[in-house]
Amino acid sequence: FTTHSAGGSIIVEGILNVGGSYYATTNNDTPTNPLPVSLTIMNGGEVNVNEIIADSSMADGHLLVVESGGLLNITGADTWSNFSVWNNNYDLQPNSSVAYSHTGDQTLPDSLVYSNLVLSGSGNKTLSPTASGKLKVTGNLSIQDAAVLQPNSLDINLSGSWSSYGESAFNESGVSVAFDNATGTSTISCGDTERFDDLVISGEVMLNSSIHVLNSLDLSSRVDLNSNEVIIEEPVNTNISSGAGYFVSEDVLHRGRITNVVNGYTGPVDFPFGTSSGTPIYCRTTLTSGTLDTISMATYPTDVNNLPLPSEPIAVTDIPSTSGLEPDNREATANRFWSIESDGTSFTVDLELALDSNEVPTTAPYNDIPTLVAQRYQSSTDEWQPPYPDQSAVLGGPSPRTVTISIDDVDAFSAWGVASSSSPLPVELLSYSGKAVNEGVQLNWTTASEVNNSHFELRRFSDVGNETWIGSVNGNGYSTSQLDYAFLDREPVSGWNYYRLIQHDFDGTIDDLGVINVLWDELQASEIVFTQWRDGLLTLRVNSDLVGSDLIIFNSSGRIISTAFIGSELMEIPFAQSEGIYLLRIEKDSKIITKKLGR
Repeated sequence: FTTHSAGGSIIVEGILNVGGSYYATTNNDTPTNPLPVSLTIMNGGEVNVNEIIADSSMADGHLLVVESGGLLNITGADTWSNFSVWNNNYDLQPNSSVAYSHTGDQTLPDSLVYSNLVLSGSGNKTLSPTASGKLKVTGNLSIQDAAVLQPNSLDINLSGSWSSYGESAFNESGVSVAFDNATGTSTISCGDTERFDDLVISGEVMLNSSIHVLNSLDLSSRVDLNSNEVIIEEPVNTNISSGAGYFVSEDVLHRGRITNVVNGYTGPVDFPFGTSSGTPIYCRTTLTSGTLDTISMATYPTDVNNLPLPSEPIAVTDIPSTSGLEPDNREATANRFWSIESDGTSFTVDLELALDSNEVPTTAPYNDIPTLVAQRYQSSTDEWQPPYPDQSAVLGGPSPRTVTISIDDVDAFSAWGVASSSSPLPVELLSYSGKAVNEGVQLNWTTASEVNNSHFELRRFSDVGNETWIGSVNGNGYSTSQLDYAFLDREPVSGWNYYRLIQHDFDGTIDDLGVINVLWDELQASEIVFTQWRDGLLTLRVNSDLVGSDLIIFNSSGRIISTAFIGSELMEIPFAQSEGIYLLRIEKDSKIITKKLGR
């Protein structure tokens, strides 16, 4: 199919199907009376053609125009035969479309500047180097069905959106893909995680799927993660245009994440976040000891009440105050949380977390930026760990509103928050217990960490007596390690003893850590810890050396009314007897222990 050698134009407003070849060329050469030839596909027009023969033209020239809303669909294997720009012009206007839809391999000349490019059908759609050395698409690129884009080591410049059916739709090896939309927002969509070897983003982008950058990332514009993940395989090759390039996470479920593959790299690893309003809040880790393969980070802002609290992947239950603020520590806590995860178990890193100055507490003295400290939440104990020592917080950097907090020697990751050191998030006990022993009552407690801890105070009271100070134990000031404490009360009273544990800070602040009760029977303290008879059940707790004993219960007449085998330290034995006095007898080997029971 060709236009007449005398010149002229074909204008397509409907559908034109060409089962063979269209000759996009002319041998007209009449300088005094030019006879140009052209094919124009109008808005709504569609040309389906098996092959375009595009030999060089003589002086009069050939013009192929696809107007906005027009479609040129090349259905055959040969696509553009003898492609030439010699006296041939190709005007693919904004919002026009060119499709390659053959069920099989096709070749694409890289000299064409496409508006919208659609690759469909199946087989390899391979770029053929001609003049420009890259594929330029000013609109959208869509890879559909089972087609595979083979760039043939040529780079791709895209001003619109990227869409592919899956990871196998694009051979990214050795190819740079640049998104340079200057007027709007491009999107990246993929049925799987889209893979790019080298990725350059100089125009605004929103992710509709996760992406994996295998070699290098050059970021100088905003990328909205939109609850997706960016995996950076080689963080050493990441280049961020300071203040201009950033990823917006801002997802309360922490699904909008940056994951850096560290593989033991000891240089700085960047997590270039930014707020929705455009403030860069760049975070960073630097491995100082141990090994790490990956580090994953996400962040989001809260309202002025620090809500919502993080729920995934680590759930934070509360932000209680250590300085008496009500209803919690919201007045002294920044309005942003972070989630950091890694695959390492033994490491230390220097960590930088950043936030917008508008997210700093607003009430004095908690709004003093140099007093801000970062704290980690321990999910296994549902408590905030004390701030790592020697932190610094500064205003400025990538923007005048960026606040960066530096924390050295971090040895664990989880959910993180920022609070004023005037009212840090609290530390709670891991355990507090007591038991009767030969010498008295042994009290034990364990802390997961400590902040400003001067000492512990122990107080005792009974059912009939006043509360009395019985001793104190020095604390360890600041600690991020689990610490065990013990105190022996050598003068318990007979019966129930109640023990209050109070923690004292160096600044005079005190914290009542709770009360436990221990039954003391001087004769049997080392063997039977306590008994309780209630609602037809006898509860018996013994020390471990009595497990495996036989229990015999006598009434006041000396008659056996019940027997049992003591199979554990704590037992409940059915004992539906009337009120009165009974005798418990425990026998093990040659040891016999007796204890009165009455109600």
